Order: sequence, then structure tokens, then C-alpha cells
Amino acid sequence: MEVYVGGRAQGKLDYVRGRYPEKGRIVFGESAGVEDCLGAEIIEHFHLFVKGFGGNSEKAFEAVGRILEGNPQVIILCDEIGCGIVPMEKEEREYRELVGRIMGMVVSRAERVERLVCGIPQVLKGDGKAEG
Repeated sequence: MEVYVGGRAQGKLDYVRGRYPEKGRIVFGESAGVEDCLGAEIIEHFHLFVKGFGGNSEKAFEAVGRILEGNPQVIILCDEIGCGIVPMEKEEREYRELVGRIMGMVVSRAERVERLVCGIPQVLKGDGKAEG
């Protein structure tokens, strides 16, 4: 599994598509269910997949665990949502924390993790240099 993180609109999907042009089964977290993710090569907007659980952290962790076990070669793209201004709404703060905790679990199992800023990759975990 590989994970690519970065702020919104930082070029994650373009970078991954350039690196893996043969991977065409992309699902988008805002509309994907677990079964969709199990058949995907790339999951874009993973943070929105997590948001779909409405703060139910137990169900979110269970679903993500199923994806990691059932699709170990998947590429996950997730916006960094924990930086910046802390939201006033309790639900938004809890959502950010849930995404952070889930991504901690995800990257602990990943073979490669890269962060993208303005389309420029930085390898956080894994061998070799970033391409691009």
C-alpha cells in the first residue's frame, strides 16, 4: 500500500496518475462504500470516506481495517485536514481527530508514504526518492 497526503489541490492525484498511468480504477471517498474501496486501485479523498461515518469511530476503524486487509495494494490519497485553524464546532474537531488517528493506522501499514506540496513530493516513508 502507498499513501499520498497533502493539502487540498496540491497535485496528489495528478502525481499518482503520472507515476502509475496503468491504474485506472479510482474511487472517490465522498461517494464510495467499503466494497467500492475493496475493488479500487486508487482511493481519492480518503478523508471524506472517513467523514461518511458521521463520527462513529468504531465503524470507521472497522471499515478501514477491512479495506487494508482486503486490498493491500491500494493507493490512498488523503487531504491533510488537521493543520490550520481549529474549528469551533465540536463535530468538526472530532472528525479531524478521527482522520488523524485512522491515517496513523494506515501509514503504519503502508510501504510508502509521500507528502505533496504544490505538486512537489517528499518521501516520508519508503525507499528511494520521490519522482517528479
